[in-house]
Order: sequence, then C-alpha cells, then structure tokens
Amino acid sequence: MDQPQDAPIAIAAGADGSIWFTIDQSDAVGRVRNGHVERLPTSSRNNEPLGLAVAADGSAWYTDLAARAIAHIGGSGEIERFVLDTPIARLGRLAIAPDNAVWFADPTGYGMTRLKDGVFSRYQIESARGGPYGSL
Repeated sequence: MDQPQDAPIAIAAGADGSIWFTIDQSDAVGRVRNGHVERLPTSSRNNEPLGLAVAADGSAWYTDLAARAIAHIGGSGEIERFVLDTPIARLGRLAIAPDNAVWFADPTGYGMTRLKDGVFSRYQIESARGGPYGSL
C-alpha cells in the first residue's frame, strides 16, 4: 500500500485474476491487477467498508456508508451509486446473485436488501437476536 494509513477491509477475487479490496477511512477502492496495486478514487471517504463483491463482468460492488449507498465501480473506475432511502447506520456485507442482483445485509433494519436494476427490495428478519451481518 502506498499510503501508510491504508487498511484493507474487505477483499474479493475477480474471474480475471484481479483482486479488489476496500480501504478503511479512504476515498478509494483498491485493485491488484497484473502485479500492480491500483487506487480507484470513489469521491467519498468511506468508514469501515465491509461489503465488496466482484461481478462476472469484472466490475465491483461495495457498500458506501458515507454516501448511504451501494456503489458500483466499473473496470475503468467509473462510479455509480444507488442511494438508500432508509436510515441505515451501518451496512453489512454484500454478495452478487447469479441473476446479477446485489444482496446486502442491513443490521440496522434487521433485514436483507436486494438491489436489481436500480430497485431496492427489502426483506425483514423477525428475530430478537439481532440483524444480519454477513452475506449469501
């Protein structure tokens, strides 16, 4: 890592052999490709970015707590954010389903949420033991 304060949090492997990782307290997502570490700017500083998954097309999805969003970062670094309309204090892990839907844990709202074609679908978990943290 080229910045002394950089702390990788989540890590995911792409089908092309690239390794993506989120960086705590940073305004970038990291990627190791062809033996080189790249910092792809995200334009917002993220705190404890736990969720990260790589799609079949080589792009990545990650949780962006500062923006209250699920973000998509393309192979060349372009960012698209899907802002949540609920007061989530903390986003959990995320995963990509075979139909390319993004699922993520919502510990604040005790549920799981599916993002498909820009539409959020929430699924509540009725449990007194706490909300989900992990992913599919």
